[in-house]
Amino acid sequence: MIALPVDAANADGERFKFRLLLNQFDETLEFTTHVLGVPNRGNPDDQTINGLKYTQDVVQQIAIDSMGSTISPTGSAGIHHEPGFFLRLLNQFHNDAQGRAMDIARLGTIPHGDAVAAIGSAFDVPGPTDISLATGAIGDFSALPLGAGPRDLSNPYLAPYKMFHDAPFKGTVTAPGFPGFDPTDPLALLGLGSGTPFKSMTVIILDTANSGGITNLPFVVEQANATSMRFVMWIEELEGSTPEAPKFQLQYAQRVMLEFFPAFGNPSSLIQWPHISINTLQLTT
Repeated sequence: MIALPVDAANADGERFKFRLLLNQFDETLEFTTHVLGVPNRGNPDDQTINGLKYTQDVVQQIAIDSMGSTISPTGSAGIHHEPGFFLRLLNQFHNDAQGRAMDIARLGTIPHGDAVAAIGSAFDVPGPTDISLATGAIGDFSALPLGAGPRDLSNPYLAPYKMFHDAPFKGTVTAPGFPGFDPTDPLALLGLGSGTPFKSMTVIILDTANSGGITNLPFVVEQANATSMRFVMWIEELEGSTPEAPKFQLQYAQRVMLEFFPAFGNPSSLIQWPHISINTLQLTT
């Protein structure tokens, strides 16, 4: 789900300065090269890093926007390619507010012209357990923008969000009872078909606010500047998993804040629009 700046009329002739684009996609997330014992030279001590190279490829299956337009491709299309690294900082790191070591980092680049560095922590949850979305541990994942007036659907400016709240996006899914994607509860679909309870779970929480950041090409900065990213990954060991036949599931939620248009009542700042991605992936070998 992403909000994008536009100045055009929707099907009813109403004019909005933005459109809400939702898409259903297939994803391949491949982990390849081990990076072992990389030294960062320091004084008096070096930092040592291990890691994994990853490649994320996302292919859109179907999409819809709140204007009913075809400004963006609405059918099958490759929409994301991201090479990067997940790193484990073996020493010389800081702790977060909960006292956990911020010893995990993700570095990624995408062809739109963005490079990101997010840092954070990992912790284990013993089983049996399930994915817990109603917890403050993962931070704010509301899809509603900040700085565009009241952050609820009574705000008429947020009519595109209400549109998909009233009729959630179901894409090509025809399974009975499938609720679809509702932008007012963007993580709800992660709880479907999860195979809970899990034998165990590892949670990774990364944020560019932890001494990381995003750097963008000038066009991105001018049009819809990506300013921050928060990423949560749940690595879940499924029931029946054994060392000989491992069964794992990976789920994630990612929120990138885009900034465009002056904030209501404060034209010196910009509205922050959450761009949210979620997925559930199964381990293949």
